[in-house]
Amino acid sequence: MPVTTNRYLALDGWRGIAALMIVVYRFEGESDFYYLPFIRNAYLFVDFFFVLSGFVIAHSYFDKLKTAPDLVAFMIRRFGRLWPLHAGLFVVLFLMEAARWVMGIRSGIGAEPFTGVRALGTIPVELSFLNGFHIYSQTGWNLPSWSIAAEFWVYLLFGFLCLLMRRMMIVLALVAIPSCLLLILKFSPTGMDVTFNYGLLRCVAGFFTGFLVNRLWVLLSLKAIGNFFQASLIEVISLVFMVTFVSLVDLGSWSVAAPLIFAPIVWIFAFEGGVVSRLLKFPASQWLGQHSYSIYMVAFLVEIIFSRSIIAVAHFMGFETTRSIRVESIETLVFDLGWRLANDLALALYVCIVLAVSWLTFRVLEVPGRSYFNGLAKRYRHQKAVKTAPAV
Repeated sequence: MPVTTNRYLALDGWRGIAALMIVVYRFEGESDFYYLPFIRNAYLFVDFFFVLSGFVIAHSYFDKLKTAPDLVAFMIRRFGRLWPLHAGLFVVLFLMEAARWVMGIRSGIGAEPFTGVRALGTIPVELSFLNGFHIYSQTGWNLPSWSIAAEFWVYLLFGFLCLLMRRMMIVLALVAIPSCLLLILKFSPTGMDVTFNYGLLRCVAGFFTGFLVNRLWVLLSLKAIGNFFQASLIEVISLVFMVTFVSLVDLGSWSVAAPLIFAPIVWIFAFEGGVVSRLLKFPASQWLGQHSYSIYMVAFLVEIIFSRSIIAVAHFMGFETTRSIRVESIETLVFDLGWRLANDLALALYVCIVLAVSWLTFRVLEVPGRSYFNGLAKRYRHQKAVKTAPAV
């Protein structure tokens, strides 16, 4: 039988590494890392999150979601896993926008407060996880939130399918995955780099790819993929293949294959048999994995504050730090401190700040929020059990 633990430690480590790659990807400073193709295409690690989520959720809940109360309790837990941090970061961004309205409305920096993608009408959409349904072209609060909004509704879809069409889920997944990828290929001019527009399709494709990987994992019931040397070789080869793929695809049509590329990575590292898996089990990797959701979500906010602070200080000191550059035919405004090493140090400082803020949000928002909603789910299940218990 396959590993039966509730945690896949190597995959947890992978989750943290993927989150860290997205953090570096978001840095709008001209460091030595900025032009690396692997970093410029690190947006694809969102698809890794979707595949991994499908694998883990199927492992934990596929055999448990059999009744309507099971589904309600499941969604309470999922809501509690995602929403507290999402809402907390929204409050910070809202206060920043309010500060602009009070003090900087005539500053000429960006759009006027509470207009456009941060109009007041976008707030209910943002807080109700509807920002992935194209109700507005997009909302401009915490941009990464599109992915967790999409994932929340895919959780609900997964739960309903477990209740109503469990025996057909593998067939439905085999139909849904290529259908979603083909729709993205047809309508997206930037390949897999879709968010508020076709992000839900992207999430469905990734999540149910992970679901299929888990079902195959259970069906084959393999104990290992070879001895330590063989497993290490397979892990290294898969790692090289993944890095090559991410580095080469850019925003082209081949990028839509990302879930299919990440699927064997999740499969291989679920065995935790090789040297790379051992590295992913190190405390540092596990810490990143534990804090990966906060790391992913706070990076956008930290980058805004960090880059604007540098630009403001430089402007106060009388020199310009921003310039427009072209990467892969895309015009981007970045800050440049005039010395590449200084930009690299700024990147290192930014990453450290992201990790520190993630440590704080994990303890202040994630852990209490998760505990509260998990308790709520337990009380709900207990009440349902009491009501349905046969009378003595």
